[in-house]
Amino acid sequence: MSIDYYRRIICKERLFPTKTHREINEEFTSDKTRIVFSSPFRRLQSKAQVFSLETNAAVRSRLTHTLEVATIGVSIAEKITVALRQKNLLDDDLVFPFVKIVENACLLHDIGNPPFGHFAEESIKKWFVDHWKNVFKDASGIQLTRIDTLENINTLVKDFLHFDGNPQGVRIVTKLQDFPNSFAEDCGLNLTYSQISSIIKYIVQPSDLNKTHHLTRKPGYFHSEAEKIHKIKNFLKIETRFPLTYIMEAADDISYCLSDIEDGIEKKVITSNYFFEKLEEECAKIFNQMPNFYSDLIIGKTTREDFFTFKIEAIRSFEKHAIKRYLDNHENIIGGNFSELIDKASGEGKLLNCLKVLSRKYLFRSREVENKELAGYHAILGLLEKFRILLEIDYKRFNNLVTAKDNLDNILGSGLDLHWRLFNMLPEKYVESYKIEFYRCQEKYKSEEIKLTEYEWFYRAHLIVDYIAGMTDNYVIETYNILHGITL
Repeated sequence: MSIDYYRRIICKERLFPTKTHREINEEFTSDKTRIVFSSPFRRLQSKAQVFSLETNAAVRSRLTHTLEVATIGVSIAEKITVALRQKNLLDDDLVFPFVKIVENACLLHDIGNPPFGHFAEESIKKWFVDHWKNVFKDASGIQLTRIDTLENINTLVKDFLHFDGNPQGVRIVTKLQDFPNSFAEDCGLNLTYSQISSIIKYIVQPSDLNKTHHLTRKPGYFHSEAEKIHKIKNFLKIETRFPLTYIMEAADDISYCLSDIEDGIEKKVITSNYFFEKLEEECAKIFNQMPNFYSDLIIGKTTREDFFTFKIEAIRSFEKHAIKRYLDNHENIIGGNFSELIDKASGEGKLLNCLKVLSRKYLFRSREVENKELAGYHAILGLLEKFRILLEIDYKRFNNLVTAKDNLDNILGSGLDLHWRLFNMLPEKYVESYKIEFYRCQEKYKSEEIKLTEYEWFYRAHLIVDYIAGMTDNYVIETYNILHGITL
């Protein structure tokens, strides 16, 4: 593979051209600045990693987890760049951008995760599975039997039927989180093409899922951002996963298993002694013969100091493995014929699997975690149900709400009093994003009423989901209590 490969995929191009002239290193430092100073990044401090609504500051939030992932990602990337330089596969001036893209990808990897984590993803999916057809029927006036024949809406709604934090993160950085004066250009944080590509873990939109392939089993971006992503892919001439994404994914895998267990020990959900006892049992099931290196770290260990040593040495082992895998499989990685850096059949992969099993058995099934997850799950369902009335009205009445701040007469005496108060809870920048999409489809489909109805409802549903998915754990409970009359 020519040295030109990385020069092609590491580029300064952005969705909207900037007036500031920067050297290539500065472009990716600018990307980091945009990320770190953004409100979705700050909100990660109030979203749970494992333990929701946690008051113990020593226990990780999504933000502190994210910083740890970035640290591991940089460590792996730096060592990979040294080897790529020695093999004459990477120019000197691309070493810093390579590492910075990985660091920024790690900082962004959870930015789209909704409150209460994966349980929230499930609650959003369930609500749309159960209700979308009836709600769309009320908004459009189209009978249920005919809705099944509408190709557009049945494709569009898959953004919600397969809702996931990864494509929501892509949506945030390319649309929702405005960089100064960027809403008019519809480019979000206006990150570089390379940076945006680095956070797309899966290579298809919801309508193209294929469960038999690792990179197509989940959506990597929504239909709402598909046009932008295809533009970026075409520019970079990449049809599959961006290669540096593998490093971000490995850094996350390495970080979260050990960190989750450490938090469980901190909260006394499990003890260090119990952890080592159960880890030894799990390893005995998976390893035919556990490597001496791991045996020395696990067998007979009991204390928190032992756990600290185990964590540090395990991270080093995992990092070394990921680096070797990237370099040994370089051609397959950049050619798109690769699964993941942590080989499940290797000793490192087996140990990582044991740690994941332990987390599922003894942390995620603890009463404290499950009770809060159940509360969060039903709170999010409850919020979607309250905002349902904004999705049940036709697009003309909803547009009256959108324009009411400029002309309140549009809603006086219209029976939209409750709708108006709920609408006012939606963030202005999300409403601005909706307006851009609505006015575009209004112009595009002005002579096709059904298509206009379908696309408008699709963007309106995104508006509601954007608001709820962007909430912090505490804000979900606070908003739920207000809307259900529990607190004022």
